Amino acid sequence: MKHRILALLLTLALLMSVVACQNREKTAETDATSVSTSVPTEEKPHEHSFRPTVITKQFCIVAGEGERTCDSCGEKITVSLPATGEHIFRNGACIGCGQSQIPLTAVPSIYDANGDGRNDTYYFSPLLTDRFDGAVHVWAGDYDTKLSSSTVSTSTSSEAEVKLPHWYVTYGNGEYIVYRINVPEDGLYEMAIHFRMKDGQLRGAKYTINGGTENEQVFETSHSFTGTGYEAVRDASTVTSYMYGITVNLKKGENIIRIDQADSCEKTQHFRDFYFVKVGEIHHHVYENETVKKQSTCAKEGRSEATCACGLTCSKVIPATGLHNFVDATCTVCGRKDQPAGILYYDFLYDQPGFAGGTVSFYPEHSDTYTFYWGDSNGQLANYTMLYSDLFIANQEAEITIQSFTAIPKGATKLLAVSADKRTTYTYDIPAERLFDKEQLYSFGALSDSHQGNRYGSQSIPYNHFIDAVKDLSNMGALMIGMSGDFSYENEEFEYQLHAKAIKELYAFNPKLPIYTTSGNHECKYTGFSKEWFLKYSRNVVDYDTDLLPIFESGNDLDFAIELPDGSVMLYLNQIYYDYGKTTSRLLDDYQIVWLEQQLEKYKDRTVFLFFHTFIDEEAGDASTHTGKEYGLPLISGTVEYKRFNELFTKYKNVVYFSGHSHQSFDLQFMKEKAGDKSNLYTNIDNNNGAFATMVHIPSVAATRSGTGLSDAKNRSEGYLVRVYEDCIVFEGYDFVNNQNFAYATYIIAK
Repeated sequence: MKHRILALLLTLALLMSVVACQNREKTAETDATSVSTSVPTEEKPHEHSFRPTVITKQFCIVAGEGERTCDSCGEKITVSLPATGEHIFRNGACIGCGQSQIPLTAVPSIYDANGDGRNDTYYFSPLLTDRFDGAVHVWAGDYDTKLSSSTVSTSTSSEAEVKLPHWYVTYGNGEYIVYRINVPEDGLYEMAIHFRMKDGQLRGAKYTINGGTENEQVFETSHSFTGTGYEAVRDASTVTSYMYGITVNLKKGENIIRIDQADSCEKTQHFRDFYFVKVGEIHHHVYENETVKKQSTCAKEGRSEATCACGLTCSKVIPATGLHNFVDATCTVCGRKDQPAGILYYDFLYDQPGFAGGTVSFYPEHSDTYTFYWGDSNGQLANYTMLYSDLFIANQEAEITIQSFTAIPKGATKLLAVSADKRTTYTYDIPAERLFDKEQLYSFGALSDSHQGNRYGSQSIPYNHFIDAVKDLSNMGALMIGMSGDFSYENEEFEYQLHAKAIKELYAFNPKLPIYTTSGNHECKYTGFSKEWFLKYSRNVVDYDTDLLPIFESGNDLDFAIELPDGSVMLYLNQIYYDYGKTTSRLLDDYQIVWLEQQLEKYKDRTVFLFFHTFIDEEAGDASTHTGKEYGLPLISGTVEYKRFNELFTKYKNVVYFSGHSHQSFDLQFMKEKAGDKSNLYTNIDNNNGAFATMVHIPSVAATRSGTGLSDAKNRSEGYLVRVYEDCIVFEGYDFVNNQNFAYATYIIAK
């Protein structure tokens, strides 16, 4: 029985298996039929033709949004539009960011208020002066004792020319200043006070208007100007502030204003000037009804105009959209090729190997701060800082100007662009013919401003910085060290003795490494130049084991020459006077200038390295001469040395002129002249496009000054290792604290 039941079950299972198999075959046939009938007709591929549109307009710091739509298939691509970087002011505030800073315009004066031998430059705001046709203006500094009622026509704005009568301070001493001004009629005037700060601080002051009369009015300000009833205090920059909204009663004709130190402040304000404008006559432009005159494109700026109710028209720039219309991989508007993100090309200025000057075109895929480095097969080139860093916008091609003196370091084979988040690195392979692979003849160190003594709160800071720097240069193979002066600070004997102590310590470290220095302004300070100390503690300290010995000329036992291994010559010219700021100022004696001219003529067919402490004003080649960061003690125009130096260095272009004096750090060459500027400046080295000797700025080895003007004694010590080759010279800016080369301050010139 069990066997029959088992057989029956097996038969039933077999029948069910056959039926299931038949069903699967039918299903497969049905599916195959379904698939074959559902295949769509293949569409012919097409090239997208994108039409750009702007969805959200961009402003100064606010990015916008754009859209590209293909006319053929309707595909849409959304892109970011970069912020313009330009403020649009309405009613005293930017419509994009709300910023209330007052823009400044430089206006040259015909006066020299502080007696530095140059006419002053004052900084005014179009928002305060524009259309103030009935205004009376007073400009003056603490040292000005001139009075002028002449009407001066000054263009303080591109929109209008302003004509104001200008008045000057009539009396001043260390305690107070007196102004006399004339107004055309009695009435209520707005008193707009414009502070020009010398040291980055606002001071309190007491203003007495027509004191001792029935019309006497007194106003006092504190450091913060709190509780004064004034409507606003506005910072226009790090060196200027405006305060306005003060109303005073003035009488027709002469009014007297006295400024005293405020009770709440230990010092009075350094510089100040005023506008007095009849209340009711003030008019701030509000530009509305903007009309597009020229539409911007993907690559070119457009232009619009807006009109104020007074009838004045203002022209504005419309930034390029960056929205390219690519057809067959080429933009139909500007011709740009559609290519992958990265470093697109490097347009070199020169054909010689090692010369990096030129223009780099960069096209990032994502917005970020990108930092450029020299690199090799292992990545970033060892012991070199960044070359350039800035914010770049996604899908926007940017051009970076690499300063013409910049060198490609030996061993560098690539240029790298690294994003701030380190996730993206773009690489450019430097062409083989551009790589620097020359054999060095010799090298020497170039230092300045070691300032032994107590300047930085500790004698050990400048002493150790100097010792460490020279040892580093020795380890890098320097044959000698040249210094551009200021090895003391207060011109006291113990400072000279500290310098001599350092020389002896370094002599024990390397007796074949001579260290020669010129004198600077600090060796001429207070008691005047002491030749006896200079020779005893600076020159005749040790006997070096070297052939690089001074060559003296008859009649001048102070300045000297040294002949270098390749026949080049090093000159040391010593400053012997502390005398700045006047056209009659002198830093040298006549016989020294005669000596210099004789040496330059004698060695006119060789490379001449000149060490002299003070730089020439208005000549590039020193960071301290850059606008806004000027160091106040250069060789100014009109002086004997200025005139003779300009003549000599225009004639003898074979000279490399090393100067110190300012202490400014190498990185000041990144100060921007305008928003959006992507370049590094000629603040450390320049030759006026080949029309002048090569001017080279040396920072302080004791403590360089940063962009704030403050010295960082602990963390900053800078100078050069100068490498000499058969046909060129490389100046390697070096960080002696972190032991690395500044890629952006590594320069090259042809011999």
